[in-house]
Amino acid sequence: MPELVSTISFSCPECEEYTLCDIYVPEPDFSGEKTSDCISEADVEVECENCGAGFDVSVVNRWGQIDAEIRKHPEIEIDATDAQYTQDEDDWEDYELPDNPYYHFRDAISHSSLILGKFGPQDFQGTINRMVFVQAFSALEAYLSDTLISSVLNDRVALARVLQRDKELLKQKFTLHEIYSEPKLIEQKVKAYLLDISYHNLGKVSHLYKNAFGISIKLEPENWERLHKAVSNRHDCVHRNGYTSDGEKPSIYSQEYIEEIMGLISQLVEKVETELGKYRKDALKV
Repeated sequence: MPELVSTISFSCPECEEYTLCDIYVPEPDFSGEKTSDCISEADVEVECENCGAGFDVSVVNRWGQIDAEIRKHPEIEIDATDAQYTQDEDDWEDYELPDNPYYHFRDAISHSSLILGKFGPQDFQGTINRMVFVQAFSALEAYLSDTLISSVLNDRVALARVLQRDKELLKQKFTLHEIYSEPKLIEQKVKAYLLDISYHNLGKVSHLYKNAFGISIKLEPENWERLHKAVSNRHDCVHRNGYTSDGEKPSIYSQEYIEEIMGLISQLVEKVETELGKYRKDALKV
């Protein structure tokens, strides 16, 4: 069943590293007579993707606008995207994975670069630049998703590792009748789960690749943090037309900035290709 999700980002009180994660948020209180009355609250647990520290977070849903606060650290500023529903599992049944995610990524980035080169210098308001910026992340997310899923489903060892190590998948239970009736039930459930991941959540994606293949896809710390912060800017572009949660519109979306981030995105994809190549080569030796 679809659930409401928001992506939050903050500086971890323990390790002081920038972290980003998805949280489930409560439905608005639809009994309110006015939109301003449709407020709901809940407490959730979040985990820093860098150091693993856990925190209790209070969440308030004001008709889709999310406010969040770490209970023991109210001084920490948390940026939260507007709530959106996850996809229903049945929506993914007919999704066909592409044969070559890397080719599709390179093609998308190439076209985005051409558009940026042609219109970026003339785009004084940043409109085209922001569109290219968002598209670059869309290409990255599609690559990370399709590559992970196709690699896991075609590798029994990786599939077993994901089933054993992923907290959410460990919670799922099936009857013997369900397993008997659908021989591919496990693969279908894993595929649906992985398709529903927010692949701009680089910390979670990094853990998934680590769990499945024992590889690290992280860039150098400075570049990894830079890419993380760009994800937050991507949220602003998608959900607020480039404005921050404070209502400010930063002038960072220059052609130079977009090119820099696209370069980091390409570095990440090349890192995944290299590390997966090493993993597959080592697997052949066993």
